Amino acid sequence: MSRFLSYVNDTWRVLYPVLFSIALLLLGYFCFVNNDQGRDFSTAVIEDRYSFNYFIRSAIALIIWSLSLWYTARILLRLKMIDYSNFGYTRFLIKWLPRVFGVIPVLIFIVALFSVRSTVPTYNIVYFCIYVISYAALGVSIMLFLVYRSRLARKMNIEMMPDSERFNPSQSSLKGVMSAGVTGIVIYIVLLVNLLLFTIFLLPVSAGIASYLHPATIVLLGLSFYTIVFAVIIANFNLRKSPLGVLVLIYIISISHCNDNSVLRTIDDRPLPARETVKSNIKNWLAARLPIHPDTASSRKKIYPIVLIAAEGGGIRAMDWTAMVLQHLNNLHPELYKHVYAISSVSGGGVGSVFFQAYYRDRNSQYIHQPTPVCDSLFRKAIGSDFLSDVTGAFIFQDNLQRIIPFAIPYFNRNRKLEDSWSYGYSHYLQANTFEEPFLSLWQKDTTLKYFIPNMLINGVLAESGQKAITTNLDIKSDSSGLFDDEIDVIKTLGRDVPLKTAASLCSRFPMITSGGLLKRGDSTAIGHIVDGGYKENTGIETMWQLMALMRPYIEQMEDSFKVRLPLYLVYIQNSPVTHPNSEASLKAVTTLPDITTILTGFMNAWDRRTPTFTGLSNKVFNESKLNESYRFYSISLNRDEVQLPLGWYLSKTAHNYIWQEAGRIQVPPLILKQFE
Repeated sequence: MSRFLSYVNDTWRVLYPVLFSIALLLLGYFCFVNNDQGRDFSTAVIEDRYSFNYFIRSAIALIIWSLSLWYTARILLRLKMIDYSNFGYTRFLIKWLPRVFGVIPVLIFIVALFSVRSTVPTYNIVYFCIYVISYAALGVSIMLFLVYRSRLARKMNIEMMPDSERFNPSQSSLKGVMSAGVTGIVIYIVLLVNLLLFTIFLLPVSAGIASYLHPATIVLLGLSFYTIVFAVIIANFNLRKSPLGVLVLIYIISISHCNDNSVLRTIDDRPLPARETVKSNIKNWLAARLPIHPDTASSRKKIYPIVLIAAEGGGIRAMDWTAMVLQHLNNLHPELYKHVYAISSVSGGGVGSVFFQAYYRDRNSQYIHQPTPVCDSLFRKAIGSDFLSDVTGAFIFQDNLQRIIPFAIPYFNRNRKLEDSWSYGYSHYLQANTFEEPFLSLWQKDTTLKYFIPNMLINGVLAESGQKAITTNLDIKSDSSGLFDDEIDVIKTLGRDVPLKTAASLCSRFPMITSGGLLKRGDSTAIGHIVDGGYKENTGIETMWQLMALMRPYIEQMEDSFKVRLPLYLVYIQNSPVTHPNSEASLKAVTTLPDITTILTGFMNAWDRRTPTFTGLSNKVFNESKLNESYRFYSISLNRDEVQLPLGWYLSKTAHNYIWQEAGRIQVPPLILKQFE
């Protein structure tokens, strides 16, 4: 037993200096095996031919990370004094552990391919086999290089230290390692490469560096970058004996009071235009479509449906689904979109609705000079752009540097890279800088279309209070009903307009990949951070209920004025799975650390179950009661059974094309379409 324990102790002593490598390997496993966005990369690899160039770039980055893990582990095990009980066993670990670290990243990618195979029923077996064999060959090649590199070096007359010195538990000095032949040169090259990596991700989105590399490549380069960073720290400091770690943590917390770089972009060179109240807007909206009848004598009224749309959140899948559904409905019947009075949107649904609103305005104002089929194709390319690479690069590199700088550098904020990528994707394909324009100019730039562009209520949440923070072109606070008294009107609070790309981000700042946006009252007082609207309510339906209640008395007045019946149709664009009540047989209790895991799982699962509650209530109240003459509820759901659809800001072409095909299958019953003629 004592002999076994001595081996365990020796294993721990060798592992301790390189524990950060194990942590990074676990992070890599999560990114590419457990995370939907990473799994989408593997899905694309085994499903279609589009990803070959992406595969090559990511494979190069994979090699870089593998070699970084191997080399840093080898150097650190030379720099640290390692106590031992079994000299031979300890030398064996020092020799082989770095080599194993160097191969594990390749194994992670092979596991990732197998993990998505069962969820992709239409995967291409040929591509699957080719890529698995390619990764396996890559792993074998890396291991052979690491095993036989000494022989290769001798044949190339490169000076190498003998194995008795390289794989020894005794401590070497950093100066000695740096002066040992080629080792010092390699270390300097590695450090310069990492500095170059950091620098290139400072370039603007328009440079196209991040989108050329793609997300998986950037994540791998980031893992390599932090492998080197942590290795440098551990090589120079004994964290067990030095208070450096605690001091750095205290420093970061202290300066966080003055280096918040998440302040919202605003339009500062022009005054804030006046916004209409809902009462004034609904009257003008109807007047642009219907003649006013001063004679209110009873007669058979015609029907003019008013459509309200709620777009659910859900990252890139919600963005693509919302935008494509709106595009398809508009193409399905040219008059249908003219009946849409307002869109309430959350998270990715908000971004998708902003994209289509911009496209609808630009196409009808002749800002885009292409035939409709060409325009529609370019629009799909715009929303199918890579929006993840730049924000990922900023998150991994520059925004983390901001944490140690004692003053704010707004350019480093990763949210701005995401906003810029939306703007660049739109302008690149549609040749219009609409996303750089003020939010309110969407309605005011072309006054002939002012009342033909649906109003927008973009739903975020103020983290500090839990209130909804709504970005809208309507003055929702100047109303005696009090229905929006508890909400924050972002435009009114700022006292100025924001760029359209910033308005889109004010509902879609979900955790980790983006940060909250600092909201200030006027020019001075910071009142809180706007985060993803899904924190409070992810469907957008709640805001629509508020708007419908606010509109109801005005609708009754307008029905008399315009001599028309004005039913309200609430259309819900849903991208989350259609849920069904769980039977007791399908439920399974948490067994691992229930006191801890039930806190997180309870929060997340309750959050996800809000959608069936809101849709069920809407259906019961509007469709199955006496209100169904004045209100109707319709749901347009995305079938997610066929393809892996991630939550982040990048979709493979397979997933993007699948959403487009699903949107094209939407059919509106002729009886309903007839009402829009």
